[in-house]
Amino acid sequence: MTVNVKLFDSLADVAADAGDALSRRAQPCLFQRFEWFAATDEYCSDGRNPFVIRVKDGDAAAWLFLFKTGLRSAEALTSWYSLAFDVVRHGKNADLTENLADALGDMASVSLGPVADPEPIEQAFRSQGWKVHRSVATQNWQLAVPSTFEAYWEARPGKLRSTVKRKGKKAKLDITIHRAFDAQAWEDYREIYANSWKPEEGSWDFMRAFAEREGAAGTLRL
Repeated sequence: MTVNVKLFDSLADVAADAGDALSRRAQPCLFQRFEWFAATDEYCSDGRNPFVIRVKDGDAAAWLFLFKTGLRSAEALTSWYSLAFDVVRHGKNADLTENLADALGDMASVSLGPVADPEPIEQAFRSQGWKVHRSVATQNWQLAVPSTFEAYWEARPGKLRSTVKRKGKKAKLDITIHRAFDAQAWEDYREIYANSWKPEEGSWDFMRAFAEREGAAGTLRL
């Protein structure tokens, strides 16, 4: 079967071509959904233009979302909010990374990252004649927790639970968890952030759009 290759410089054209394949329903990973790439391009592009490669083989398809950085250079379509980058796949047998690497044959350099599992991409690019260099960029820790907060908290050391209880009463804190976007809660969050030890936020517009989007989807916890 012939593999169909298409190059895009417009994310609107990518969306029209992909249909539902890049939707929240089809892509469980937050960082591989069209809406994530679109928001990154809108708020965090820093003047760079999108460059997307799509390869298709029957019902299987794969995308590589990039920013053009020069006439023959590109980098991953990411910002510092992107904790994971990879080829986006859809359909059965959608391992078409070699085809994506081949479609980039006219490029002189491509920078991809952060990639959690770089081995498949490295092998695919090397098989198409690319010279590949890997370097450690970031680290990501994940904590496996029980299904409920109560079960998690019960497993914490007794000294910790006692300390939290004692200091919690003294601090007179009220905790509210918002599952839908709330404008006042967002402003409170921004005020707290501004008085914290954290550095300046990369893009408050990006973060607000993200919070509003996840709130509408029922996946926000603020």
